[in-house]
Amino acid sequence: MPKHTYTLTRENVSLKPYNGYRVEATAKLFAPIHSGSDIMTILQSRTIRDMPKLVLGQGFNTLPIGNIDRLVMLNKIKGVAMVDETDDYVILKVGTGEDWINLVRYTVKRGWGGMENMTMIYGTVGSSVAQNIAAYGQQTSDLVVDVEAVELSTGKLHKFTADQCGYEYRESFFKNKWFGKYFLTYVTLKLTKKPKVDLTYWSYKHGAVSTEIKKMAREPFTVADIERTLRIMRLNKFGDALKGSYGMCGSHFKNPNITKEKYLEIRAEMPALQYYPVEGMKYPPNDIDALPDGAMVRVSLAHIFDEVFKFRNYWEGHVGVSENQALNIYTDGEASGQEVLDFTDMMVRKMKERFDVDIEREVKVIKD
Repeated sequence: MPKHTYTLTRENVSLKPYNGYRVEATAKLFAPIHSGSDIMTILQSRTIRDMPKLVLGQGFNTLPIGNIDRLVMLNKIKGVAMVDETDDYVILKVGTGEDWINLVRYTVKRGWGGMENMTMIYGTVGSSVAQNIAAYGQQTSDLVVDVEAVELSTGKLHKFTADQCGYEYRESFFKNKWFGKYFLTYVTLKLTKKPKVDLTYWSYKHGAVSTEIKKMAREPFTVADIERTLRIMRLNKFGDALKGSYGMCGSHFKNPNITKEKYLEIRAEMPALQYYPVEGMKYPPNDIDALPDGAMVRVSLAHIFDEVFKFRNYWEGHVGVSENQALNIYTDGEASGQEVLDFTDMMVRKMKERFDVDIEREVKVIKD
């Protein structure tokens, strides 16, 4: 490959520091991106413009395998600015390379609502918007006003409204059919100044937010109270991985949508199986009989992995499952990407063989 004169790019760069699983992979070409002008500078080279590309934030939604024959663009675009404010809401324009956890704390500190339930989710703002991250009854797409992006094949600038982004549960066009097509540069978010604290989340293993929050705060609860409560609950759930002891990317799989009839079939093996509606992010009481035949529900895959397959704290070589949360796949820092893929393929296969249910990955597998 010919040498490039642009100082932005480097060749044959290890991606181990740039992915959550800490697996070894090598980028053919690598460039940190601090601004839209950096993107334009790189795209001036026809050779680079025609290369396949991979945009990385902090790598917590990516599993690279082997050599990545692409230009890997590391998102470092920063900035948080208020662009509008009323008595009811604030609108922020945020650089997509900003750290998501820091942004949550920034908004909570000011008493603004909408992000507090999504605390302690590692990654950048850009990856959070592209993945439509969701936690404890909130999802990113409910905040998005618009997304600014550069089309990587042409350098053309685009602005997409939230309705144009193809948002679904933990999905967007940026994550699926537009993957690799755009570099997200800025996102505009709308947060409320009159937040309503959502305490409806509960978990078979980690308890109810409404119970946990009363251990550390008094009513009326604030967004700061719920952020602190959920931060502690997530620390308990993810344990050593959040302290840096293991490589991880959070939940490797999505919770599956299944029919009411399939739910009842699985519930015959585990009567306490948690479910909630496919539409919306609310957690109802366990009253499956009230739903019509053929209705779709979303179930807790972690609960099934834990109770039926006994995956929690199960390891094969350098790859294993968290002892606290069975959707979280860990590595000891020595695993290859292929080992992680093989391990998680085994989990997919067992779910299909036992219950005839297909499960989808949250994490994007990158293999050239």
